[in-house]
Amino acid sequence: RVVQGASSALRHWKFDSGAIASTRAPVPLASASEREAAQPYFRTELAAEVANGSVRWWARANEHGGFMNEQQNRSPHDTEAVAVPAGRPGLLCVWRVDTQKCIDASPLIVERFLPEAGVAAANSEALAYIGSHSGEFLCVDIRTGSMRWTCQLPDRLESSAAISASGKLVFVGCYDGSLYAVNAESGTIAWSSKTGGEVKAAPCVPAPSLSSAPSREGVAVAAESVWVGSFDKCIYALDANSGALLLRHTTEGAFYSSATSSAGLVLCANLKGQVFAFEAEAFKLVWSVEVGHAIFASLRVDEAAGIVLVGAVDGLLRALSLGDGSQLWACDSGGPIFATPCVHRLNSGGSVYYAGSQAGHVLCVSANGLPLWRARGPGGGHSAPSTFGELLIVGSADGALLVLSATSGAELATIQLPGAVHSSPVVYSSRSLVLVGCRDNSLYCFKLTTAGSRPGRQAHDEPLDGACSPAVELDIADAAERSRQARLLVLSRVLGNLTRVPPSGEIARPRNHDN
Repeated sequence: RVVQGASSALRHWKFDSGAIASTRAPVPLASASEREAAQPYFRTELAAEVANGSVRWWARANEHGGFMNEQQNRSPHDTEAVAVPAGRPGLLCVWRVDTQKCIDASPLIVERFLPEAGVAAANSEALAYIGSHSGEFLCVDIRTGSMRWTCQLPDRLESSAAISASGKLVFVGCYDGSLYAVNAESGTIAWSSKTGGEVKAAPCVPAPSLSSAPSREGVAVAAESVWVGSFDKCIYALDANSGALLLRHTTEGAFYSSATSSAGLVLCANLKGQVFAFEAEAFKLVWSVEVGHAIFASLRVDEAAGIVLVGAVDGLLRALSLGDGSQLWACDSGGPIFATPCVHRLNSGGSVYYAGSQAGHVLCVSANGLPLWRARGPGGGHSAPSTFGELLIVGSADGALLVLSATSGAELATIQLPGAVHSSPVVYSSRSLVLVGCRDNSLYCFKLTTAGSRPGRQAHDEPLDGACSPAVELDIADAAERSRQARLLVLSRVLGNLTRVPPSGEIARPRNHDN
């Protein structure tokens, strides 16, 4: 209970009043001076005018993009826009939001221009969208951690969200078998489209192009579609504005892996091990291949190299040709791959790739498929690694959030969260922020700091009561037990996702979760 007149205390800490609140210490948040340093308004300067409220940039797991033209779309991930903290990194807990039940989805970060505010330096904002197994879909102001709105959906949410090009709609899949389009401003449901199975995969919105059909004003308009895979073994393409069905392609396996788009293609994979490439505008199948093993991880594309990265449960990270799906190389990670691989563009040109495996390490692979290094990594789980400059950030089923060197794999910092982390950390580079969901029911926001640059409390020097603890080495017995429990949790999730898919028309019953 908060005593009347002491509400100012809420600015400094929050307390979980759930069933186990009596045994859990409060999660300390940043002080006023630390928050001031960590949460300045996002600054953007553009030469060209843009539509009010339009999306400038978005990020989800280790992928990001923008819908504006190249001159206007200066991504915070561009080399010249990234201000990576110098020195040994740390993670400062800025805020957290209680979502009532555990989070397996990854947050969607959207930077957009404020409606009717133009493009002045202080007129953009960043929002986070995420759902939990409570069925609650949230919009959170990243600057303050305050809730903009909540939308209660009928069933559990494991799907990450996607944003429309206009920034007006946010799409999310639900265990009730539907894809929902939610108004990004108000949180009201604009439309929903029913499939024949649970929708656990994240939707994908290909970058729109100008259609040949003129608008009422005689000006070409952007044709927009949203794609999503379902546990009914079908991949769907829907009109983003109305939800009208544009394509329903039946396959031989359920979809847990999320679709992605690149070079005018939409690419997706299913639990049968099939990989598909469709023309995003023509809704036609271009090619399909089968790798022979279930694919849980989402696909990632290195467009410059012309390859599609595929991680499967046989432990191989494969590179397929973006043009025809032929296999170019394969690298053994040493354990099943459930987490989405990461493409990291080097300042010197070219790319390297990262993949986390159930063997308990992160693998770095060269552009030609040769292993460069292996490092102690996540103790199992679905959390995908993300890069920030020369840092690699990844979550773990044993509750650890790790910061590694992207060049050597050396462990630079570790924070132990109170629950498993299957959510993929998302980096907002221009503000050095990391957002991640946790199975303790919370969405966390951390500030990436260094010992020499951060104000006030030092994350390396002072424990933050478990939820935001400093970088410490666990003893071997404790680490082994955590790893064992994490693998059991991942195994239970895998078995649950590989159960029989119901016949067409019968909606799959949701799995039971431990929270």
